[in-house]
Amino acid sequence: MDWLSQWWTWLGVTAIPGLFNSVVAFRELNEKCRVLPFFEPSRSLGVWLWAVIQFSFPALLFWVVESISDRPEIDLELLAKAVIVYGLGFVALLNAEVTIGSSTYRIKPLYDAIVRIAYKMIENRQKRRSAAFWTDVVDVLRQQSDFARGLDFLENYFEVGDRITPDLHSNYGARVRETRRIQDAEERAMALKTLIMEVDRRDLVWILLRFPGTEDLVKKYYPRQFRRSLP
Repeated sequence: MDWLSQWWTWLGVTAIPGLFNSVVAFRELNEKCRVLPFFEPSRSLGVWLWAVIQFSFPALLFWVVESISDRPEIDLELLAKAVIVYGLGFVALLNAEVTIGSSTYRIKPLYDAIVRIAYKMIENRQKRRSAAFWTDVVDVLRQQSDFARGLDFLENYFEVGDRITPDLHSNYGARVRETRRIQDAEERAMALKTLIMEVDRRDLVWILLRFPGTEDLVKKYYPRQFRRSLP
């Protein structure tokens, strides 16, 4: 392991872009998988593949372009490049052409192809059960008529989120108010389902239980969480 003792400093610096990019990219992953109510990232092989991609691509790019194999001096400029250019700025680099020696490469096509495989693995594992769950949610909501308490809670839930992390494009409040005005049971159930899909998975059970007739649904899909919700 003599090589590790000689290289650990440069390997550590090379890991910085991968770590930063993984943290930034996880938000996008979480948003894309928001509609998967049973998604558990740590138990998904697709997520582990996704994590390897998000870590390795910026780290390898940093290693090659900055010639880390030559063991350059580790100064503030190199560290700044690792964090800002190859870590936080990796998405911008994907759309640029990278010159290595006398050749020019575009890494985005390869990156996109492998990321697509990871997302497909996640989708294939989650799709059927998620579809069954949301179908049952619509069936339950379709049979109810009094949504005032649930909509009040949902409106406050989104308002709190928007005040902490403002999103000018979310328009949740207007969507909740529009849902209140819908008279057709089928249309209202679909609108409610779309709104509930936007909540954080960790809050899904507690929000569903604010709507009438959802107890059996929650018992079926989330038995442990239902027991914990009992007074």
